[in-house]
Amino acid sequence: MLTLGVHKEIRLTVPMLTYLNRRLQVSYSCLLKRINDLVTGGQVGVTNCALIAAPAVSAKYKTHYAPRVIVSCTPRRWFIPPNKRLASLGLAALLNLWDTAPAFKTGTAESEITMWSRETWRKTTTTQHFEYIFFVPRPTVRVMLSAFDCS
Repeated sequence: MLTLGVHKEIRLTVPMLTYLNRRLQVSYSCLLKRINDLVTGGQVGVTNCALIAAPAVSAKYKTHYAPRVIVSCTPRRWFIPPNKRLASLGLAALLNLWDTAPAFKTGTAESEITMWSRETWRKTTTTQHFEYIFFVPRPTVRVMLSAFDCS
């Protein structure tokens, strides 16, 4: 049984999220969304960020098929918009790995990322170290799970 007390802080890592995925038998997207709900509700804190990315189209225009953030989990002070293209967030290194990184193997990369501060709603771009893994749920679809610091 997984119990997280009030005011407890956890560090999101690819191995930890993979363990929870298998243990709870839920999708990574659902898992990250539920952890983020706990963060938003103030029941738990996270010390870093994690995101799931998969190919999708713009929710508004139904165009521009590209790898996009499906769901993210961040400390309360940061925000990563869902359905945002990886390229728009400055994640060039992860985008370059999209078609070439081996599936089901954890890797690391350094890339810039643009996030929004919830206090000022201003964009902040920093270079971070990303831990990632790609999954292939269907032959032509790749999904990426990534965890990174967001200091």
